[in-house]
Amino acid sequence: MEAAAKFCRTLNCHLVVPRGTDCRPDRQAVASIRWPGTPGARYTYRGTWMSLSAVEWYLERQQNGDTYRVAQFLATSDGRTVALQFLESFPKPGWVPVLFTVDVAEQPCHVGLLETLTCVPGESEWLFPPVSTFRVMATAEYDPSRPSTAADPLHIHVQACKDNMTESTLLPTTSWS
Repeated sequence: MEAAAKFCRTLNCHLVVPRGTDCRPDRQAVASIRWPGTPGARYTYRGTWMSLSAVEWYLERQQNGDTYRVAQFLATSDGRTVALQFLESFPKPGWVPVLFTVDVAEQPCHVGLLETLTCVPGESEWLFPPVSTFRVMATAEYDPSRPSTAADPLHIHVQACKDNMTESTLLPTTSWS
């Protein structure tokens, strides 16, 4: 775990913090990030396949706007079509196709744009480190009689929290997103 924490810190320093500073993102550094989309459009997207129990976990938490942490790196794209392409390319029979819309309007401190580092230019990949915090904003109703498809996935809308360090360490942690 210590090695993973060091890697996350190094990656965050490279992507978010200006060179020569102490690796704690400051407001000026975060403000200098090229945020996704056009002015006023502040979303990234993730296409993934989830078990029905994982989908139900989100459905249970949407009413209260519950906050949670993710256990792994979470890759998103500011291109909705990129997220949908991932759904089309990697189907999982028996699982539910889900399109996450991640609201980054608060300009979270712990996310980085990998475009200058990626091996796949054009994906506009935004990477959240492990233990990043998100708030469930809305989830489309899941109707088992009308299964979702990669072309018409279930939608889950979450908001990325501003600073992971100001959120409770006791939040539930998911192993899927």
